[in-house]
Amino acid sequence: MLKRELENDRILTLWNGKYYVVNNFTFKLLDMFNNNWDIKKIQTETGLKWKEIKILFKEIENRLLSRDYYENNLNLKTPIKIQWKLTNKCNLHCRHCYLGNLDGYEMSFEKAMNITDNIINSNVMEVTLSGGECLTYKGIEDIIKKFLQNDIKVDVFTNALLLKNLLDKIDNDINDKNLLSFYVSVDGLKESHEKIRGKNTFSRTIDGIKYAISKGYSVVTNTVINRINYNDIIDMIILLKTIGVKDVQLSNLILQGNATKDLTIGLKEQLALKDKLNILYKEHKEFGYIYYSEVPDE
Repeated sequence: MLKRELENDRILTLWNGKYYVVNNFTFKLLDMFNNNWDIKKIQTETGLKWKEIKILFKEIENRLLSRDYYENNLNLKTPIKIQWKLTNKCNLHCRHCYLGNLDGYEMSFEKAMNITDNIINSNVMEVTLSGGECLTYKGIEDIIKKFLQNDIKVDVFTNALLLKNLLDKIDNDINDKNLLSFYVSVDGLKESHEKIRGKNTFSRTIDGIKYAISKGYSVVTNTVINRINYNDIIDMIILLKTIGVKDVQLSNLILQGNATKDLTIGLKEQLALKDKLNILYKEHKEFGYIYYSEVPDE
């Protein structure tokens, strides 16, 4: 379990995918639970009886689920998570990209490593690397490894075209694969995806996703819903969940950059998609959550 020492016997920890502030004793209990300790071992370590331990775990659960808990404890001096846009270079030119025509600027590797050190020393627990396409940045494997070696979780936003290349460089050096996740853009099935992202991109993206999953990494996908891919969404979700994608996120088009108004879908279509998603969820509860942004203000 990741942790950061705060003042007054308080520890910030990442547990079950969420951040909590707890005291030292609570952290030890959660860590034992997380590592599947035998109950007798927990009793020996804590000096408590089984009944007392059950009461403690129940109290911890109740407190962590309380709204007051967050209001009282998540007032921190430094950010938990940051996003670092590492480069303005990209290996694609997507029709819906809200960044538009990128200027290709990126900082030197020396400066990037200095920033990496500053982030490590600032008590941040999670870093999202983005771009452009951040996997085009020469030396990104060293940045990722340095964060992981310093117990900082890394989330990589990518189109996955270079994902296999990255993992072949770093996989053998990673001890805890739970600390590295990939957020991959998938924009429909093959025809739609390639109308948006370019020829021969779909299979390479799916292959990158499969490769990361086969190596034991978590992959979440994001799809920008638009006129081109609207009819693909349900079949795309089934495909992605079938190959092992952890979560599927759906987001609305941002009319900015390359995106043009003819790519938008109407409110009626958005509501119809929500109905289809509800049906899909009922038929496939094993898929877990499908995240869909609220419809726009119109």
